[in-house]
Amino acid sequence: MRFKSKLATEHVQLLHNVIVPISRLTGGGGGSIGSGTTIYLDPENLRISSRGGAGSRVDGGSSQLGGAEQGAEGIACFAELIAMNGIFLEHKIESIANNVIVFDVDLVQLRTALAATLQSLGGGGGGDGGGVRS
Repeated sequence: MRFKSKLATEHVQLLHNVIVPISRLTGGGGGSIGSGTTIYLDPENLRISSRGGAGSRVDGGSSQLGGAEQGAEGIACFAELIAMNGIFLEHKIESIANNVIVFDVDLVQLRTALAATLQSLGGGGGGDGGGVRS
């Protein structure tokens, strides 16, 4: 499997703007059972599906329930972005699964990487068509 893309500063900012609220709603990291974020990439779309941690609540409290019912309290989030001429300037996906790639990601790490990229581009980030490769 192979994935290669080019993003402009605006695209990195857009992706960061999508990831930040999802990571806040779902608890960010994929450390607890029942939580996690899955990225689905195909030639047309980038889909983000995230589920909050088991037993976590928006108000910061913890669940008194046990067993499988704990995961039912997590917040589920879903976002779909247009890939070509949307979130990416250009991208290429190669996989034996009909050019679809699905993987899990830690939103805290992704959010941190996007923020660091934006900070490094802050000095020269005009609309000059320059891009970031991933």
